[in-house]
Amino acid sequence: MASSNSNGLSGDRKAANDGERVQDTREVALSPEDNPAPLINLSANQADNLRQAEILLELRAARRTVFPEWLFGEPGWNILLVLYSKELRQERVVVSDIQKIVRAPATTSLRWIGSLVKRGYIEEHPDPLDGRRKFLELTGLAMAQLNQFMKIVRESTGF
Repeated sequence: MASSNSNGLSGDRKAANDGERVQDTREVALSPEDNPAPLINLSANQADNLRQAEILLELRAARRTVFPEWLFGEPGWNILLVLYSKELRQERVVVSDIQKIVRAPATTSLRWIGSLVKRGYIEEHPDPLDGRRKFLELTGLAMAQLNQFMKIVRESTGF
């Protein structure tokens, strides 16, 4: 991973739904504006996997426009998809950005990051320039499983 660009939407927006207030944890689709890094050194298969991951993120965001907020809550999966997309784009992600990118509360994001680290899906690397920051990166296990999943998506959907 080369550059350090991680844009996302910020803020914890509260949304009223059927008379109750719920935390907005909408997934953020990664648009080209969110990912300005050029796609270099990607094989055709990696480029396909990247597009599939971004389509999945877009679909996850779109479902929130139709269904109520409380129906969805998969921050762990969202974190994996975002890190997969960012890694294929050779972009670095810091822990503090995950909350903004997947639009989950800080405590939820940190809990899920800790769980994914413990289970061997994510590695944390200290920022050598700022000891307060940690970069997140998928492990080989996570990359292999996400590549396998994208292959299944491609075979079952034709894209």
